Amino acid sequence: MEDEKQKIFNELRVILSSYVPPLSVKIDESRRYDIYGTKTVQIGRTKKKEMFFASIIIQKYHVGLYFLPIYTHKDRFDDAPEELLHLLKGKSCFHIKRFYTAVFENIRQAMDKGIRIYEEEGWV
Repeated sequence: MEDEKQKIFNELRVILSSYVPPLSVKIDESRRYDIYGTKTVQIGRTKKKEMFFASIIIQKYHVGLYFLPIYTHKDRFDDAPEELLHLLKGKSCFHIKRFYTAVFENIRQAMDKGIRIYEEEGWV
């Protein structure tokens, strides 16, 4: 199980790192990888130095992929494939337990859409 989780983490890390730049890496550890937007943004009354985009964390039973655009712009992901949405637990976290090449392609497509959203919002 640990080898499988590490393999999933490594593949997700390759996908996320392909978006740097325009995003920037905030945490790069053996069990966690976080990427953020690069501009200061105003969300309501709160000013953020950088906007969280995505992270991957090896958990006890799965690898968690936390992906903020699917939460902030939910309607833009209505057309996401069912096999990807099946992994969505809560509002922005995907639980990935098995290495499936098709799921990683779906994740890459979601990341592409997320980057376009951040560009439109001026967050990168």
